[in-house]
Amino acid sequence: MACSCLRVKSIWAEDLKDANFFRIHRSMNPYVIVSISDGVKQHEEKQHSPVHKDGGTDPRWDHPFSLTVDEAAARAGRLKLKFEIKAEKTFRSDRKVGSVEVPVKKLLDQPGGDGEWKMATYGVWLPSGEKTKGVLNFSYQFGDLEAAVAPPTDGAVPHFASEVYPPQGYAPHPKGHGPKPRGHVNPAWISAGLNAWDT
Repeated sequence: MACSCLRVKSIWAEDLKDANFFRIHRSMNPYVIVSISDGVKQHEEKQHSPVHKDGGTDPRWDHPFSLTVDEAAARAGRLKLKFEIKAEKTFRSDRKVGSVEVPVKKLLDQPGGDGEWKMATYGVWLPSGEKTKGVLNFSYQFGDLEAAVAPPTDGAVPHFASEVYPPQGYAPHPKGHGPKPRGHVNPAWISAGLNAWDT
């Protein structure tokens, strides 16, 4: 079984649903759980980010994740990269904010070779699964399990291999955090079902 390493970092979200029903004291404290799933719950490899205190609806998690990917299963479309966003609660169970599921095959099929850092943007599905609210951005890289590939320097611009899945006509929140692609999303393209960045 040939396996590779999927590295994920620089995760930030925009315009999430606020899980605090009573916004008297402070913003919510979100964290994200990242996993690779083959559809069988006990096979999921889950990793947690630190909590972004008072991150509110635009949190950022500068935490690196390294996940093992079965290449044959990924190429066959059986693996998904999952992000589950939750809000930490002090006196009750943590509240679900939203989730993202990305077929690993889509990430593998993006232009560029292994070792190149790429970026992606996906709509965040509400816990009800009925619609999306907000977007999740992240950078990712495929590489060998043994080799640790250094991330790009501050001056480097990673290849942006993005697919946006918000509702039709939805544009990402203007108050972004972290690196942005050169250009901007054209809402007309989203409405037409095109996954591309206007340059």
